[in-house]
Amino acid sequence: MISTKSAPKPGEGLWLWLLKMISGGLIIVFLATHLVINHFTGTEGGGLLSFNEVIQLYTSPGYLVLEILFLATVVVAMSSSQRPSPPLGTVTQIGLVPTRPSLPCQGRESSFLTRLS
Repeated sequence: MISTKSAPKPGEGLWLWLLKMISGGLIIVFLATHLVINHFTGTEGGGLLSFNEVIQLYTSPGYLVLEILFLATVVVAMSSSQRPSPPLGTVTQIGLVPTRPSLPCQGRESSFLTRLS
């Protein structure tokens, strides 16, 4: 059975986990607000249909702050969810990456460039 309880992962502090949970919730709020304002309001409730309506909305300081906070929340959520990649040694040990790459023309005496000259 899949557990729906959210808790910090091993090696993850409580503050990082809280940051991820709060930023995830804020993304949903900002996204809903963005969709409602941009796509369901405007002339006759059909959304922002012209370039002039979009420019008029973005010149409003309140909406500009809202969009900047939306972008900042997405960046915080994305950066707090990043995990460091495993060391290269573990990847090469299990055979996913060749230790010495071979070139397709290796071992040939003449290559395309030497044949041209």
